Amino acid sequence: YTNLGVVGDLLKNRKQTVMTASTKDTIATVIETLKTHGISQIPMVDNQGTPKAMIHELDILHGLQSGTLHYQSKAEEVCHPLRSIVTPQSAIEDLYQIFDASEVAVVVDKGMLKGIISKIDMIDYMMGKLNGKHK
Repeated sequence: YTNLGVVGDLLKNRKQTVMTASTKDTIATVIETLKTHGISQIPMVDNQGTPKAMIHELDILHGLQSGTLHYQSKAEEVCHPLRSIVTPQSAIEDLYQIFDASEVAVVVDKGMLKGIISKIDMIDYMMGKLNGKHK
């Protein structure tokens, strides 16, 4: 399937509230958010809502196992720089490279977080296109 459109097309066809962590959050807060929303990673934003990093559950797990993290540790102790930023104008085909690296796509527009796109979101979008639901 070629010419899938742009990332903004994918975002407008779904309703998503992006969960975020603050630089001031504790590991306990992040773990609760991950559990409550059934997600495995969460972007960290600054006070202005600008995405700064990503926290993966595996990094929390490693930190807890090694003893370098505890419940009241700051979440920023386990965050990683964002590596997979796209814009609403990015071609959807650009997402394949991100997915090949086992990442999610972080959609940022004018410095603000607009969405997170995972492989299942892409599958859903493509199925919608095949079924004529998304133009």
